[in-house]
Amino acid sequence: MNTNKQRRNFIKTIGLGTVALSAPLAGLSAKEKKEGLQKISSTENLFNGFEIDFETAGDFMLGIGSVTVNGISLRSSRLPMFCQIATPEAIELVNFKLKNKTTSPDLLQLDFEVQKQLGNTMEWMLHTVRNRRNMTDWTKGPEAAPGTVVSLILKPVERKLGNVMAKGFSYQYTFKSKDLAIYKITDRATWEIGGKATGNELWMRNGVVECIKTFDQPSDFYSTEWYLPNIANPNIFQFHPLQTQLQGFTFTIGQRRNTDHLVNGAFAYPFAIRKMAWV
Repeated sequence: MNTNKQRRNFIKTIGLGTVALSAPLAGLSAKEKKEGLQKISSTENLFNGFEIDFETAGDFMLGIGSVTVNGISLRSSRLPMFCQIATPEAIELVNFKLKNKTTSPDLLQLDFEVQKQLGNTMEWMLHTVRNRRNMTDWTKGPEAAPGTVVSLILKPVERKLGNVMAKGFSYQYTFKSKDLAIYKITDRATWEIGGKATGNELWMRNGVVECIKTFDQPSDFYSTEWYLPNIANPNIFQFHPLQTQLQGFTFTIGQRRNTDHLVNGAFAYPFAIRKMAWV
């Protein structure tokens, strides 16, 4: 099966967006995990002067740490960014190991070989609306996933916004497998101008929640979901997709609404997306 998620563009007036990679070091011994968590960072210049820290542990890619352009940090380095991929049967891809790297002035492509790990709770349900579960050898660690390749592809992007020519880049995950079938790829990405969320604003035009949200402290919550009033346990909510109830792009702006510190996330064309979460 070959499932390719649509390309997502991040653009800003002074340069590029960012990139994402991370992988759990599943199935390692306690000693190996302790040693593996000694992260190593290497900085690489990428498209329009962006500096990106790639974090690795042993042979495995942990993800992208800090990302800066012109001395401005675009995200916190506390948590690496990457996709999460699992089948409805709860087979999750883990331990992303770089297999091939292709570079050119207008392309960076990283191809990963992966392992698979069988989890407990499936997405498939019984007619009683209870999740099915795998009853198997829970001591078994990750195993090879031959014929499965995950790629991260980055390309430069230029787009005119009014009278301003914005330069940025797009990133896209692709998935190819001979025997694993998926229907979604979860993009676990966060963007925090200045390296932290507090003090920044998220602008999202919609009709159900406030359109401008300022994050004053780490515990502040914001979601574009519509929650049924007075129903708290369990919550009843409705996802609103982009380009319908929500606008088709996102804005994150720095402190004091400094338009020089603005990250715009856009998509090449409409497609189904379940949820966007911002931290």
